[in-house]
Amino acid sequence: GRDLCKLITHKTQGNPFHVLEFLESIKKEGFVRELDGSLTFDMESIKRKMKISNSLAKLLSQKVQGLSEKMKQVLKIASLIGYRFTENVLVGVTAQLFTVNDSSNFLTDSIKKQLENAINQRFLESVDEGYQFSHD
Repeated sequence: GRDLCKLITHKTQGNPFHVLEFLESIKKEGFVRELDGSLTFDMESIKRKMKISNSLAKLLSQKVQGLSEKMKQVLKIASLIGYRFTENVLVGVTAQLFTVNDSSNFLTDSIKKQLENAINQRFLESVDEGYQFSHD
């Protein structure tokens, strides 16, 4: 366990978002398993993976590539607004960019769904009256 902690700390520089992304990727690939109530790690496979994907940015990029086009669009627009933003501002900017009248609340509902998905996938966090990116 200690070797894995050192490896992860070195690779992620202690950034909590990067730690979570890295742990999720090694779990997803089967390098971490539960055996008789405790976790086991395949350190050799983890080290090989680290050589193959030498950058956590690459891991994040792979995760982003797997997103729906709607989700990518919402995250792009949110990133233009800044680190923190509100749902209302995001809807307003999106409506302006696409010249949409949201009187039916279709855009608002669609964006709300994408924001919930972004939180579930840990791209965003809900804070106070709005949202912020998890990786900053």
